Order: sequence, then structure tokens, then C-alpha cells
Amino acid sequence: MADIDRDRTPPSHPLALWKSYFRVQPADRDPRSLLDPEHQETEPWGESDEGLCVKCGGSGATMFECGMCKADGPNYACPVCGGRIRYEDECPACKGSGHIAHERRKGVSAFPDEAALYRYLLDHNARLDETTRVIELEGELSEEQDFDADEGALLIRPRRIADVHSLDWQLLSSLSRGVVR
Repeated sequence: MADIDRDRTPPSHPLALWKSYFRVQPADRDPRSLLDPEHQETEPWGESDEGLCVKCGGSGATMFECGMCKADGPNYACPVCGGRIRYEDECPACKGSGHIAHERRKGVSAFPDEAALYRYLLDHNARLDETTRVIELEGELSEEQDFDADEGALLIRPRRIADVHSLDWQLLSSLSRGVVR
């Protein structure tokens, strides 16, 4: 199968559709706002410093690793890596320039698998508590790439909320201890 290029994969491409995507947000934020195209923009977490790209060290390239396929084995229909699991590609944060400029990208940041979302949150020491909700969304991939695409994050254009539920603390605990891949 050919490599998936998020900047060139049209929305009509078979990999542009996926059954569900997952993200988290506080319970006090209405998940229906994610369905409004006016709210479907993403910007980087944390500081919005401009200058040398921290993710790639200015080289313009970084290693991508798909947590979902790393844990479950290669899936050639995976919207993150197309079954490649680990590979080097253009840095998603600076788009290969080696320099960061504060920008917004079209789409909502999400993951194609709830466990992959949890792995990402654990890797980033995200603050999670009983008010954090998992939002399961259906939609299609954005034409743009998420700032953390190298960690499995995707930008999507949500069309439907499939489910809203509490964090699976048992799964989070198992993932943090390495019990579950």
C-alpha cells in the first residue's frame, strides 16, 4: 500500500473515513461545539513561542510512531501510519521548515483509538480527573496535519458525536504500568 500523505489525501480517499475518533475535554465544555465548523481549529499545546522547532531540533524531520499499530500490529488501513508503525517524515509541527510560527490548523485533534489517546495523554502527563470526558466522534480527516501527528494525533472534521463517557481509569492504569500495550 502507498504511504499516506495527510497533506495530499483527499477527503474522498478510503482512508479519509474511519469509524470513530477519540479526544478528551472537561465536562463543563459542551461537546456539541465540536460539530460547529467555526470551532474546528487546533493550535499547539503550551507555549506559542516562535523560532527553532523543538520537536525536530530545526532539522525539519522527525520520527513518527503509531501507538495503535505498535500495540496491535500493523494495520494497513490505519489512518495514522498505514501500517508503517515507525518511520521518519516531515516534522508536523514546523511542516519541515525547522522553524515554528504560531498558527491554527483546520480540524479537531483526535485519535483513532481510545487506548492511543490514553497513551498520548500519559506521555504528556496530562491533567486528568473525574470531570474529564472522552468524546467519541465520527467524521472525516482534515486536509491539514495535527501538530502531534508524529505521536498518532489526527485532525478531523467531526460530523457526529457517537458517545460521551468518563475516562476508563482501569485502562489508563494498565497502560501506565505497561500491562496493556
